[in-house]
Amino acid sequence: ERVRFHPSEANVLCSASSDRSVRLWDIRSAGTSRSSGKIDVGAGVVSVVWHPGQPGSVRYLAVTDKNDTVKVYDARKLSKPLSAGFDLTKDDSSVYETHFSPSGTHLVAGVKLAENAMGALRVWKWDEVGDASKGKGGKVVIGNENS
Repeated sequence: ERVRFHPSEANVLCSASSDRSVRLWDIRSAGTSRSSGKIDVGAGVVSVVWHPGQPGSVRYLAVTDKNDTVKVYDARKLSKPLSAGFDLTKDDSSVYETHFSPSGTHLVAGVKLAENAMGALRVWKWDEVGDASKGKGGKVVIGNENS
């Protein structure tokens, strides 16, 4: 359902599929059906995106699921996320997409607020991503009403 190449390692990509998993792949091993790593998400995947980082140091993936939770994983240790994640259901938000800023300083989620059906962006500083208590709802920076 989603495929994203690594921003600095041309042979590495991640995929999200309907089996509720995110997998890492090395295209140099294209003749095999074996991924190099797997995250069992538990719910359908809405978005998966690499942190841009510096060349040679990119290792983080933000995974957004259909339960409206955003979790960040270290690609070297996929067994558990860096934190409990940001549960946007507490804010009655539905998440549609997640991206890192080009500089990697912020994580942004495009959401729809249940209270007024307004589209909004939730923004977290990257240094708060590892601490879910600092970024539970993120800062709402802009909203668009449905027409």
